[in-house]
Amino acid sequence: MRIIAHRGWSEREPENTHAAFAAACATACDGIEMDLRLAVDGTVVVCHDATLARWGGGRQPIRRQTLEQLRERWPLPTLAEVLERYCDCDRELWLELKPHGGVGWTRRLVAATCTLAERYRNHVRILCFSPATLALVRADWPRLRLVRNCERLGDDPAWWRATAAAGITTVDAWHGAWTARRVDLARAHRLGTATWTIDCAADLLRMQRLGIADVITNRPAWALQRVAHA
Repeated sequence: MRIIAHRGWSEREPENTHAAFAAACATACDGIEMDLRLAVDGTVVVCHDATLARWGGGRQPIRRQTLEQLRERWPLPTLAEVLERYCDCDRELWLELKPHGGVGWTRRLVAATCTLAERYRNHVRILCFSPATLALVRADWPRLRLVRNCERLGDDPAWWRATAAAGITTVDAWHGAWTARRVDLARAHRLGTATWTIDCAADLLRMQRLGIADVITNRPAWALQRVAHA
């Protein structure tokens, strides 16, 4: 089982910040997950929400502000900075696309992200809840590994077959969606298994028993210790 730090070590530091990513890198975690959005000037920034309201930065959408304007309100990292600082041979970066703003805006986000990520393709994965967005990635950047995010999973083999045929390498689902049968279906179609967000012992134990390969957690140091002593 590999441990992926959710938005960095977000239990300890503000999520999706350099502080959270540096803290995660101080642990032995196997990867760092983060969320990507596009600023109006074309900069890919790291932020989960569509606005900075949760951090007191107002309700103006990120996609309508420049990087300079955004950083007046909150210390958003850029994807370029993150790739340069934290992408190394010992740790993967899981880059989740947040494609809000229409088809044209989504294409811009995909192009800007993948142009930067292609150089680091052996150490990054591209995640999204939208199959259409992942299809855009696959069309022009076929060497990047794709992760399909899902809140629900089913038992129909046809879904798993279609997911594999779409070039997906890993299915990343809410932990309550995973069952033994669905893990078997993933393996039968050569799909990796990942889950979010595991922050308590009971959930972690259940994922271990199911044989989930990658666990995303806000508490990477805790999860690493639990797995080491399992």
